[in-house]
Amino acid sequence: MKILTDVILLMAFVAIVVVAIQHHRGLITMAENAFTGARMLLNQASAATSTSLLDALSAAATANATSGSGKWLDVRPYDGEILVTQNLGAVTGTIAGKLQSASDANGTGAADITGATFATNTANSTSSLAIDPKKVTGGFLGYVGTIATGPSLVSCVASGKKHVV
Repeated sequence: MKILTDVILLMAFVAIVVVAIQHHRGLITMAENAFTGARMLLNQASAATSTSLLDALSAAATANATSGSGKWLDVRPYDGEILVTQNLGAVTGTIAGKLQSASDANGTGAADITGATFATNTANSTSSLAIDPKKVTGGFLGYVGTIATGPSLVSCVASGKKHVV
C-alpha cells in the first residue's frame, strides 16, 4: 500500500512538473512574439518607401506643378496611411497644393480627393497630409500645385509602407 501511495504521489508530482514546463514554454513563446511585434513596430520607418509625385522644380504655372505622365503613385499595394509632403522654396505669388486620384500612372480621369488640400502658401514651407489609400478612387495618387503668380519652387513626395507577403 505504501508503494502504491508513493507511486501515485510521484505521478502527481511529474504531472505538475510537466504542466509547469508547458506553461513556462508558453510564456517564453508569448514573450518572443511580443518582442518580434515590438521589433516590427520599430522597423516601420525603415520599411517605408518614398516616391516623388513632383520632382523639385521652379514652376511658372499650374501645368508645371502637376504630377506628370508616369508620376502618379499606385497606392493599392500600401498598408495604412500614406504621408504626402509638399516642400516649397521661394514663392513669388501663391501656390495651393492638392491631391487627386486617377485610374492610372498617367493621371487618366484625375479628380480631387475631398479634404486633401494643402494651405495656400506665399513663402518657404513644408507641410504634410496623411492619406488613406482606400480613399484614392482608381488607385493612383497625384499632386497639383495651383499657382496664382509664378514661379514657385516646389516638390511633393509620398511615403508609406507596402504590404508584406
